[in-house]
Amino acid sequence: MTKKYHFLAVITILLSVSFAPMIGQTQSLKDELTAKVKPVKKKKVEDEGMTSELHKKHVGQIVFANEKITREADGSQFKAKFNVTDFIYARAYFHHSIKNQPLYHYAGKRYRDKKSKEKPCDKKDCRYGVRVYVDGEYNSDLSECSWLEGDETNQTTIQFWIHQSPEDDPNRDLYQEFVTSLPAGEHTITVDIYSGDCSWLSEYSRTFSDPMAVGEFTLVKNEGDQLSIGRTFADFEEGMQNEELKTQLFNDFRHFAKNAKWDRVYTDVKIKGKRWEIVRSELTDLPIYRWIDIWVLAQWPDGHCTVESASMTQQYDGKDYSGAFDVSGTGDQIRVDCQ
Repeated sequence: MTKKYHFLAVITILLSVSFAPMIGQTQSLKDELTAKVKPVKKKKVEDEGMTSELHKKHVGQIVFANEKITREADGSQFKAKFNVTDFIYARAYFHHSIKNQPLYHYAGKRYRDKKSKEKPCDKKDCRYGVRVYVDGEYNSDLSECSWLEGDETNQTTIQFWIHQSPEDDPNRDLYQEFVTSLPAGEHTITVDIYSGDCSWLSEYSRTFSDPMAVGEFTLVKNEGDQLSIGRTFADFEEGMQNEELKTQLFNDFRHFAKNAKWDRVYTDVKIKGKRWEIVRSELTDLPIYRWIDIWVLAQWPDGHCTVESASMTQQYDGKDYSGAFDVSGTGDQIRVDCQ
C-alpha cells in the first residue's frame, strides 16, 4: 500500500509557477508530457518488468476507473469521462521501476538542466510525485507526493486515486474544496507521475525525473452537483444537556461572530463539554471564570457547511457566574454535509 502526503503551500506555489511545461500552440499538455515518457537504455537494477499484456498495451500511460484497478484488471472498467460525484481510481504503467528512472536538475524556470547524480531511492524507500492539471493549470489540491517501500520499490505499475471512497481514505476535504470551486461544465484533467523526493524542491534547485506515465480524462460538473461527505452535524456527540444554557451560549456566540464580521451563517449548536471547567485564583482559590466548549454548525456563502468548536467563558462576579459568555477560542473547521 502506498503512502501519500500533500505538498506544503510554499512548494505548491513554486510547482504551479515553474513545473508546468510551456504548452505549444498546437500541442496539448498531454501530448507534450507523453513525448517525454521514454524507457531507459539500460536498467541499473532488475525490476518486475511488464506485468501483463494490458501493461504492455498501456505502458507509459495512466488509466482511470470508478473502482480500484487491480493488477489482474482486463481493461473493461477503464473510463475517460467522469462526473465530479464519481469515485476516480487510477493505475500507472511504467517502462521500468522508479529505481531505474534517472533524475535531472532543473534551474530557474527552465524545464530541464542536466542529469543529476542523485538517486530516486534511498535504502528505505522510493519517492514519487503525482501532478494533476485542470484545464492545463497545475492543481495543488489534487497533486500529491508518495513513496514505495521494501519490495514495492521493484514495482513497474502502481495504483493511486483522485477521488476515493471513504473506506479507502476518509480525508477527502481537499477534493471537496476543489469541486466546490470548480465551475460547471466539462474540464480536462491531465495527470503525470515523476520520480523524486518533493522535499528536494526549492526555488533555484530542483531534482526530479521526466514523466514516467501520463493520462487524461474529462471531468463533468453539472449545476447543483454536490458531494456527500458522509458525516453530518448529527454525528457530533453532545455533552451537557441544558436547553436554556445552550440557547444563551448560541446567542452569545452568534453575537461575537457578527461583530467579527465572519461571512458564514450559524444554524445550530451543541454543548460539547460534559461539565464546566473552573479557573481559580492561585492566591485565594476563588473562582475567576468558568468555560465550556460547544459545537456550532455553519453554512458558508458558497453553500458548503462546516462544524466548528469554540470555547465559551463566563466571569465570576464574587457571588456567582453571570453576564454574557465570551468566545475565548475557536477550533478547526470540519466539513460536513449540510442538513
